[in-house]
Amino acid sequence: RPAHLKWLREHADRIVAVGPLGNPDPLAAAEGQPMCGSLVIACGESLEEVRAWAASDPYAEAGLFQDVVCAPFTSLDVITRAL
Repeated sequence: RPAHLKWLREHADRIVAVGPLGNPDPLAAAEGQPMCGSLVIACGESLEEVRAWAASDPYAEAGLFQDVVCAPFTSLDVITRAL
């Protein structure tokens, strides 16, 4: 875990949000699996570049992720303007 957190800190300039995902399955959560993954919203030059960057996460390099999904994301400013 320390290497993963260090990696995130080293790349903080491109990270919009990051954190663990709670398990939406109440049974799994009750059986000791309260988390089901992680979410990282990051900026990049292209989808391919972000995929390569995500693959350099120490957790990814160690094979700890079952799946990694990289997808385009557009942020909407719902606080200061109407949709």
